[in-house]
Amino acid sequence: MLSVAVVTVTYNAEVGLRKTIESVIAQSYGKLEYWIMDGKSSDATLAIAEGYKAEFEKKKIPYQIISQFDDGIFDAMNKSLNLIHSDYVIFLNAGDFFAGAEVVCSIFKNVNIYSDVIYGNYYVYSKNKRKRYVSYSVSELPRHMICTHQAIFTKTELFRERNYDTEYKMTADYDFYLYMYLHGKTFKKVDIEIVYFDIEGVSQQKAKLTQMERVNLLVKNGCIDSNEAERQRRKIKYICLRKRLISRLPDFIRFYSYEDMTV
Repeated sequence: MLSVAVVTVTYNAEVGLRKTIESVIAQSYGKLEYWIMDGKSSDATLAIAEGYKAEFEKKKIPYQIISQFDDGIFDAMNKSLNLIHSDYVIFLNAGDFFAGAEVVCSIFKNVNIYSDVIYGNYYVYSKNKRKRYVSYSVSELPRHMICTHQAIFTKTELFRERNYDTEYKMTADYDFYLYMYLHGKTFKKVDIEIVYFDIEGVSQQKAKLTQMERVNLLVKNGCIDSNEAERQRRKIKYICLRKRLISRLPDFIRFYSYEDMTV
């Protein structure tokens, strides 16, 4: 049985952290480890995390809480990779949670899918509304990210080859998976809903930086030329304006296509 590490990076994440932790505890898979990489939170984040130690011990899931300064989420992820011991790793942000107790088991019980990268579908949610997203084919990677990183299980050994590039504050995950695709690593898409992704997370608040980084990394990896890059950069202000306008709409309009959920 392959082992799986779940890593959550936190900083003042008391709101939503319980959902994340409890979804890990609920997993039925027998070979898990869980790491919380905290950036020296000043709220109740660490107290909440410490409060679950007995439950993890009862289920015999190794559980570690590390609190140290970092240079952002991807730097903290990189630091965790020097500590974990499992065959695969998945990163869940605080507020994100597995879509069910059988998620990890449903993937790793199949001995024929041990690719370098395994990814699936996901829900985007806000408050009590959710929307299901089907991840793209891996062939789309030279154009855009194929899914949220919280829906991706990655062989830990890939990160021994190359960590996240922290030059990219918002899109280091996209840069990493694009690199792996272009260098011949194997990807397996599974038709399983893996995670609920909190749409109010940090990347939603920094749309301009995200779009600029996306264009820059596509140029770096030879996916677009300088002319196409300039064309895409000109579109960024309109993309950001649209996102900003949508974020200011009343919820009943903003989430009209979402369905009700019970979290």
